[in-house]
Amino acid sequence: MSKESYLKQKYIEYLFPEKKADILQQKALELKEAIFPTSIFKYREFDDNNFSIDNLKNNVIYLSHPAAFNDPFDSKFYVDMNVTNKLTDDAKPFLKLIDDELDVKIKKEYLKIKTYIDEDKRWTLIENFQVQFKICSFSTIFDSILMWAHYAKSHTGFCIEYNSLEVEMKKNIIFPILYKEKLLDITNAAMLEEEKRNNTYLIKATLIKSKEWEYEKEWRLIVQPKLERNKKYLDNDTYDMPIPKAICMGLNITEDNKKRLLSICKDKKIPLYQMIKDSKYYKLKYELSDDGTKKDYCK
Repeated sequence: MSKESYLKQKYIEYLFPEKKADILQQKALELKEAIFPTSIFKYREFDDNNFSIDNLKNNVIYLSHPAAFNDPFDSKFYVDMNVTNKLTDDAKPFLKLIDDELDVKIKKEYLKIKTYIDEDKRWTLIENFQVQFKICSFSTIFDSILMWAHYAKSHTGFCIEYNSLEVEMKKNIIFPILYKEKLLDITNAAMLEEEKRNNTYLIKATLIKSKEWEYEKEWRLIVQPKLERNKKYLDNDTYDMPIPKAICMGLNITEDNKKRLLSICKDKKIPLYQMIKDSKYYKLKYELSDDGTKKDYCK
C-alpha cells in the first residue's frame, strides 16, 4: 500500500468508525490537509439534451444516487448472516415472555434489527441507504485515456478542472475513495447498541470500491439532501460549484462543440485547452503554444 493510500484509509477510519466514541475528527481533518488534492476533474460528454453544457453555463454539477452508477457494487455492504441469524433466533423466545404492553415496543426494536440482518430485507436496506445520498464523482487526473473513453464519449467530450479548495470551503463534503478486495462488512456495527453506534458509519460504504476502479483515482462530493445545511446549495439534482479553473477538450471533439466551449470560456474567462496524443508514448497531454506553454484557446 502506498503512503497516499494509507493516509486516505486512516482518514476514513478516523472519520467513520463503528462507534461514535471512536470518532477522531481533528485527526481526520489534519490528515485531510495532507492528502487533499489541489484540483479535481470532471469528465463530461456532449449529451443530446445539453445537460452538460447547461450545467457548465450555470456553474452547477449533476448529482446522482449511487444506484444509478455504472458500478453494480457501488455503496453496497456485507452482513455476516451466520452471526446475525443466531442473534435473532435467540431473541425470538424472549418476545413470548413479555406482557402485551411491552410487546409492541420490543417488536419494533426486533424489526429494526431484522431490517439489518434478514437476507430478504438486506437489499431493501441497501436500497433505502443508497437514496439517502446524492453523489458526484471526480478524479485527480485529467489525462486518463480510459476515462476520456468511458465518460467523455470516446474523447469527443471535455474535462472540467475545479479548484478543490473552492469546492470544499470547509463544508467537508469531498472524500477520497478507498480501493479494496471486499465490501464493507457492517456486521459488528449492526450488533452495537444504538446509543454506541456511529450513525455516519455507513457513509463509509459509499467510499469503498473494487480495486478494478483504482485507475480512476476518485474523490467524491457527497451530499445528504435532507440535511438543512445542504439545501441552500441544492436545486433538485444539481449542486452549486465555483467557476472552473480550466477546461480541456477531447481529442475527437467536433468543431461545433469546440466553438460552444470557446464561447462559454471566453464569457467566463476560463482557460481552454486541447488534449493531444503523445508522439512516442501511450499518453495524453495538453497542446502547447509556440513558446512552450499550454495553449489557451481563449487568448
